[in-house]
Amino acid sequence: DFGGVCINSTAGPNSFTLDGTDLDGSNINIAALNGFSYSETAGGTYTATLSFSYTAPGFTGNVIYVQFNPTIVQSYNGNIVVSGGTAAAILVPATGSGINTTLTVTTGGSSAVTATTATAAGTITVTGCSPVTAYGIEYSTQTGFINGTGTQVPSINLTAGNVSSTIRGLIPNTR
Repeated sequence: DFGGVCINSTAGPNSFTLDGTDLDGSNINIAALNGFSYSETAGGTYTATLSFSYTAPGFTGNVIYVQFNPTIVQSYNGNIVVSGGTAAAILVPATGSGINTTLTVTTGGSSAVTATTATAAGTITVTGCSPVTAYGIEYSTQTGFINGTGTQVPSINLTAGNVSSTIRGLIPNTR
């Protein structure tokens, strides 16, 4: 189980081990499963399908590495089908969900308030699936203003998700 993974990113590898006996020497094939890719080495090239050869009558300890690459928000639960060598196919369960969570910010209190300046704080409580590219405080004299329509004050500090901005040029006695 890969759990929830941000879309357009890669998680893993996880792995499973294959052993085979009484086989005819024909290739072992690992079928495609949407959202997953495979390699015979942890740092190797991952592909949608995988095939490997062995010397009959069998093999032991072939580790198959699996990465999860969700591209849309959905469940990617299914079975990786392993077949070949005249043996009955086996099913290896693989689960994961593509997610696209958004950033969550909580506004904090103000401090160092003077007639024309204040320091406002906030906390990024969940970073979500998109990188934080800018951060700061936005304010307005209008109650319930729409994001992006207020005065934006960038912050230059981001420590453990906490941010603060010094707001200058405030109008005295205005909320």
